[in-house]
Amino acid sequence: MLIISIALFEERKLVELYGENYIRYINKTSFMLPIPKIVLRILLYPVKSVLGDFVEDDKSIMAAVPFFIYLSNDL
Repeated sequence: MLIISIALFEERKLVELYGENYIRYINKTSFMLPIPKIVLRILLYPVKSVLGDFVEDDKSIMAAVPFFIYLSNDL
């Protein structure tokens, strides 16, 4: 969870530094791991269904996934 948080923080700083060029780059590439979009949608569906409109993008959801896994181990 720490690695994902740091990566999201770094990405935010890169957007501030490089602006629109970096935004175009991140829209073309996957976040951290090269996962096909259809597989990513399947993996993130349970989290999206729980969080609903609370999150804006898949990267925020990816940051929440380890937390949900941690919580599910306590049940």
